[in-house]
Amino acid sequence: MSKTLLEVFATDQENLDNMKPGELDSSIIDTLAEAGVNDSDLASVSGLAEELLKREAVVKEAEATLAQAKKAYDEISNELLPTAMDAVGMSEFTLEDGTTIGVDTFYSASIPADSQEKAFDWLEQEGHAGIIKHEVKLALKKGQAEEAALADRLLRENGLEPTVDMKVHASTLRAFVREEVEAGREITPAINVYVGRRSKVR
Repeated sequence: MSKTLLEVFATDQENLDNMKPGELDSSIIDTLAEAGVNDSDLASVSGLAEELLKREAVVKEAEATLAQAKKAYDEISNELLPTAMDAVGMSEFTLEDGTTIGVDTFYSASIPADSQEKAFDWLEQEGHAGIIKHEVKLALKKGQAEEAALADRLLRENGLEPTVDMKVHASTLRAFVREEVEAGREITPAINVYVGRRSKVR
């Protein structure tokens, strides 16, 4: 009784693993023939394998094209158009078809791993400890620094060694930075801040 294609592939897995694209016929054709796989089945498998490789190339090319398109879009949206509008004193304009395009300010912020201690110390000293989230094997809400310290102490008193993690959620940090920048207040260099402008359809 002849084997199914699935059985052939299962028993000849080593050859399949080492096979390079386009080498189906030369690497396992003997095994397929001995298993009683006819020419029609073999042609179907080989044809689909070749088609798969072609489609893979198409996908990669499309992804590369999309990446280039996004880069070009971002350059116009975040740099060229806002700069051009600023040069003529425009904050928004309307096209003939009624589409309105404006320029908004956006904020981005992050705390590098090697600056966390300095950033958290600064936040606490400046009265912003409430935006720091403390985690002691469980998520705590904002402003629960005392509860985190208490849980840590109780666990240690009972012979446990908890891992205490401190972090500021990305959206919370972004909102904080925006508020501080717009109020004209200085932010520690330990927090990376980027303020940019981008155009968008309203």
